Amino acid sequence: MVKVRYKKLANGKYRTYNKSVGHQNVTSGQKKFCNPIQNCSFISKKNMETTQRQTYLDWLRILSILGVLIFHSAMPYVAEDGWHIKNALTSNLLMESNLFLHLFRMPLLFFISGTVSYYMMQRRSTLSFIGLRFRRLLIPLIAGMFIKILLEKVTNDHLETELKFLKAQYHPHFMFNALNTIYFQMDEDIQGAKESIETFSELLRYQLYDQQLQVPIIQEIGYLQSFIALRKIRSTDKLILKVDFDPQLDNQLVYPLLFLPLIENAFKFIGGNYQLSINAAIDAEYIIFNIENAIPANLGATRTNGIGLENMKRRLNLLYPDKHVLNLIQNRDQFKATLKLKYVQ
Repeated sequence: MVKVRYKKLANGKYRTYNKSVGHQNVTSGQKKFCNPIQNCSFISKKNMETTQRQTYLDWLRILSILGVLIFHSAMPYVAEDGWHIKNALTSNLLMESNLFLHLFRMPLLFFISGTVSYYMMQRRSTLSFIGLRFRRLLIPLIAGMFIKILLEKVTNDHLETELKFLKAQYHPHFMFNALNTIYFQMDEDIQGAKESIETFSELLRYQLYDQQLQVPIIQEIGYLQSFIALRKIRSTDKLILKVDFDPQLDNQLVYPLLFLPLIENAFKFIGGNYQLSINAAIDAEYIIFNIENAIPANLGATRTNGIGLENMKRRLNLLYPDKHVLNLIQNRDQFKATLKLKYVQ
C-alpha cells in the first residue's frame, strides 16, 4: 500500500497526491487510499478521526497492571485479617504502600473500562458492542468456570478416595484386636464377653455408618471412651490409667477417628512402669489432645513412623492443612504425643 498525502481544498474536497498516481479529487468527507494499479478504497473522515489510538489509555493499563501486581504481591506481608495467606514476617512499609494503592486501584480500573467502552461505542452499534463483549468476556468466563469446576471435581474425588482408603485401613487392625480380646475373655468371663461384644458393635457401627464429614467432639469422645474400656480388658494389671476430658468439649466439630491411632499406639507399646495418661482440653482456638505413656527402655525409635501414625499424618495434612500441630516426642522411657486441631464451633 502506497501512502497518500491529503490536502483539503476550498470547496471542501480533498486532493491526493503520490508520485505513482498523481493528483486525484474525491468527494467531501471521504479520503481515498490508492495504490499504483488504481485499486482504491474509501474510509469516512469520521472513522478516521475516531480510530486514532488513545495512547494515554495504554499507559494507564500498564500502571494499573503494575499496581495490582505490587498490591497482591505485598499482601502476604501485611498484618491484617483476611483471606490472604500470611507470611510469618510482616512489613509496615508494605502495609502503607498497599493502603495508598487501595485508594486508586479499583477507581482506575473502572475508569479505564468505562473510557474504552465509550470509544468503542463511537464506532459500533449497541448490538455489535454487546456481541463483542460476549465473545471476549462471557464465553471465556463460562469456559474457565467449567474447566475450573471440572478440575476441582477431579481433585476432590481423588482426595475423597484417598481419605476413604486411609480411614478404611483402621478397620482390619481394630477388628483383629477387638475380636482377639473377646476371644480370650470368653474363657474367663462370659458375661463380660457379651458386654464387650456389645461395645464392639457400637464401635464398629460408628466407624462403618457414621460417615459425616465432621462430627461433634462429644461423639468422638464417647467413641474413644468405649475403645479405651475395650482395650483395658486385655491390659495388664500393672496398668495405671488416667483419662481426663474437658467438660467444655461439646459441639465443636472435628473429623472422626483422628485421635484413635494415638491411643492404639499407646496401648500397643506401653511398658516400663505402665503409666498411661490421656486428656483433651480446649482453648479459644484449638482442641488439644495429649497422651503420655511409659515405654520399655529398649523399645528403640520405631514408634513415630508406624503405618497408623503415618496414615494419621496424611489425613491431617488433607483435612487440616495449616490448621493442626502434631508433636511426637520419644524419650528413653516415655512417649508423648500432642495434637492440636483448629476447630469449628
